Order: sequence, then C-alpha cells, then structure tokens
Amino acid sequence: RHVPFKLKRVYLIKDCIEGMDRGHHAHKTTDQALFCIQGEVDIYLDNGVEKEIIHLNSAKNGVFLPARVWHEMRHMKKNTIMLVVASDYYDEKDYIRNYQDFLTYIKGNA
Repeated sequence: RHVPFKLKRVYLIKDCIEGMDRGHHAHKTTDQALFCIQGEVDIYLDNGVEKEIIHLNSAKNGVFLPARVWHEMRHMKKNTIMLVVASDYYDEKDYIRNYQDFLTYIKGNA
C-alpha cells in the first residue's frame, strides 16, 4: 500500500561491515524502495541534475528510488540490514554501472 508499484522482487542487503558502500548504479526502467530495517545508512541520490542524501536508521521510513536515478548506499553501520523491493525481476541489461555512462544515458533519454 505504501510502495507505488507492484512488487516483483524482494531482497535483503545484509552482512554489512562498518563503513561498507553498495549500489553505485542506476536502473533504466526498474523502480525500487529501500528500507533500513536494522542499523544505519546514508542513501546518495543523483538524477543527473540534483543530488540528495537521505539518512535511514529506522524501519518506519524508506526511500522511493525511481528508475534513472544513480544511487549509492554509504557509511553503513556494522550489521545493517536493508530491505529492497523492486518493480521488476533482476535483469543485468537494466543496470547502468558507470557514472559517466549514466549521465550520457540521462541526457540522451531526457
């Protein structure tokens, strides 16, 4: 009810060590929502024009991550667990894993 898409994939990011970083990619078409169900993490968001940092430290709040937004999960505390729900199944072709490629993709698909 609180996620603006139909769930097709659900997974956990766990076994985090202090200071661990994850993400460093964008999706072409997949929307996601991120929830920190244990620990703390900073979510860095970048749509190619604006940048934002959101600190998550409670399962009560999450971050909607639309497609075409570069995201990085930084400064994880030890034993952080994140719940990720996605609008589509895993498909490597949906990922943009290089930041310069992301900027080119955003400009070409504006």
